[in-house]
Amino acid sequence: MLLSFLELVGVMGLNPPLVSQKLEHLTTLYLNAHHLINEYRPHQARETLITMLEEQVQRKRAEVEGVRRLAGRVEQLMGELGREAAAVNEGGEEKKEEGRWEDEQRNVWAALEEVM
Repeated sequence: MLLSFLELVGVMGLNPPLVSQKLEHLTTLYLNAHHLINEYRPHQARETLITMLEEQVQRKRAEVEGVRRLAGRVEQLMGELGREAAAVNEGGEEKKEEGRWEDEQRNVWAALEEVM
């Protein structure tokens, strides 16, 4: 295209009647380039979509893994609390304070919030 443009400039200076022929040739080159670019667009769009979907899958997998880790931690915490409650019930300890159960519940919620 650059060579055709330089030829056009040269023809304009030396032989102006041939300008229309060179312009037509240059126009054909631009139209062909435009057509090739448009032919590439579906491929480019498909590749872009594939990349975006792969990134989404990676993010979703990381999110699921995070939820699984959190669920494991919550199950572990609940198991520990269940063992502590069973030990208290088996030991025959009585509630010495009326607000002890509420305090334990608050501690459980605080621990869960800390994990989250």
